[in-house]
Amino acid sequence: MHHDSAEVSGAIVAEMSDTFLAHREGVIVVIEVYLDESGIHHDSEITSVSAVWATKEVWTNWTLEWLKAKAPVRIHHSADCHNFNGEFKGWSKDHRDDYVVNRILPVIRDNFIEGHFAAVASGEFTKQLKDRHQLAIPPAWIAEGHYSICLSWAIRAAWDLLAARGEKNIAFVHENNDFGSIALKTFGWLEEKYPDRSATFAFGSKMRYPPLQCADVLAFEGNRQMRGGFYNKPRRKPLEAIDPVGNRFGYLKYDKSEIGPMIDFSAEFLTRAYGELAQ
Repeated sequence: MHHDSAEVSGAIVAEMSDTFLAHREGVIVVIEVYLDESGIHHDSEITSVSAVWATKEVWTNWTLEWLKAKAPVRIHHSADCHNFNGEFKGWSKDHRDDYVVNRILPVIRDNFIEGHFAAVASGEFTKQLKDRHQLAIPPAWIAEGHYSICLSWAIRAAWDLLAARGEKNIAFVHENNDFGSIALKTFGWLEEKYPDRSATFAFGSKMRYPPLQCADVLAFEGNRQMRGGFYNKPRRKPLEAIDPVGNRFGYLKYDKSEIGPMIDFSAEFLTRAYGELAQ
């Protein structure tokens, strides 16, 4: 299609003006929601997705404090930190605990960041599906399905709460992963479900978008809370540290004790959906 120079220049000016307005204080307010996952490999005990959100001003302040608190660590990965891998290789337990408890967790606690954690006991689900219904659904398909479920729960929780507050411009940013096409389909389905809402969805790295490291903390610690049953033990200390009162981070989950009622329904659905593969 041919475009004359006036039409092209007009489009550029329009895009520039929108960008300018989006970054101008008090004109267009965009709420940034950052998403991260934990346990999306096919043999994971728990599959989970976290969403954390705050205003641009809060994220700006949080980022400055976070970069200072975690130095000289370049990128915080909770799993690496817990297991002394990557940048944390060679650290002592005391050094690691001081870094987590006294340096990075207070940065999350002291800035007004909210969030939601969504999870399914995928290992128990797969086991019961096989034992009770003798289904041979490929494990990777189940992992992808659980990831999509948890992602939709996390996005909807954030979207519903923010929409109820009157927030109309939401930017979802998900960490890069191997399930990008599934994430895009999941978000597309939610866009169709909520045609009256406006949001964007993009992928990024923990280096370029430091708040993804905040989502990483919630995804990892929530995942560990779920292991063995969410209700069978007190709230993990890191979760208490970032949310002492317990009113800033919500949880939507099916742990080992709750997964049973999902099995029969899921078995029937999977059998209809995949036919001969589910025999």
